Amino acid sequence: MMEAREVTAWVTAGIDRRSAERKAFRAPALLRLPDRQVIEVRTFDISVGGIGVVTPMNLRQDVICDIRVRPPMFVESAEVLLARGRIAHSILSGKEKGFLIGLEFMEIASSMADLIKQYVSIKHL
Repeated sequence: MMEAREVTAWVTAGIDRRSAERKAFRAPALLRLPDRQVIEVRTFDISVGGIGVVTPMNLRQDVICDIRVRPPMFVESAEVLLARGRIAHSILSGKEKGFLIGLEFMEIASSMADLIKQYVSIKHL
């Protein structure tokens, strides 16, 4: 029988395909699905290429949706991250009490991409 660490490595093998550096990123967000349903999610990491979120429901791979989040790094401004993305993967996580969803950005304003680059490059956060 495999140990828990081995199971985690096996389950997640191959899904961490982002080529861009990612960083922990915790914030509440809204995800709008193709049927216009809006669900509350929470983010867990971000990169220039996409964002990781925890959802209460499983979402199919390749579904296109919109995300809206007021990043903690923009707390004192009116900046809101709006992006369109594609579900790259979805995995049930007991630890996170939901589904870990990888959302690959398809459309994002260049100003937002620049802010994400700056955030990810800061080493002490």
